[in-house]
Amino acid sequence: MKYSLKLIIVVFMAVVIAACSSKPAEEYKAEAKKEVELKNYSKAVKIYDELADVHSGSKDASEALLEIAKLYHSKLVDSLDEKTSYKKAFSYYEKIYLEYQNSAEAPNALFMAAFLQGNELNNPEEAKKLYKLFIEKYPNSEMVNSAKMELENVGLTPEEILKKNTPEAQK
Repeated sequence: MKYSLKLIIVVFMAVVIAACSSKPAEEYKAEAKKEVELKNYSKAVKIYDELADVHSGSKDASEALLEIAKLYHSKLVDSLDEKTSYKKAFSYYEKIYLEYQNSAEAPNALFMAAFLQGNELNNPEEAKKLYKLFIEKYPNSEMVNSAKMELENVGLTPEEILKKNTPEAQK
């Protein structure tokens, strides 16, 4: 019994200390932005990731996840080949639209996840599925026409798209 009480006190103290040691989201954002300015993209990713973890479920968390996705999508994180960088970007976009469905970032994340699958990761079937989901979930989005156009052309080469859109092809 004594042991259980001591364990409970130790766990309680650890939780209190951890809660007190977390920084405000704005402080994380400022640190991450500074690292981006210094071109320390890996460090910025770590800071944004920590922000998303510490402030999980918040608007700040979804914004931080989007910043990470954009850094990977832009292939700015050192020591990653292009495909790995795109896959990481996709995983962060996916996390946003799955875990933060009601956030302002969710529509953009879903669209960009579809775009990556169709244009960078050469997975047209997954892209089609995601574009259809986007159109269904966000029918009033200003990007819905772009999603429809991407859906019509996913998997086609630029030459095929041009040929499809010539006056002769439309007759």
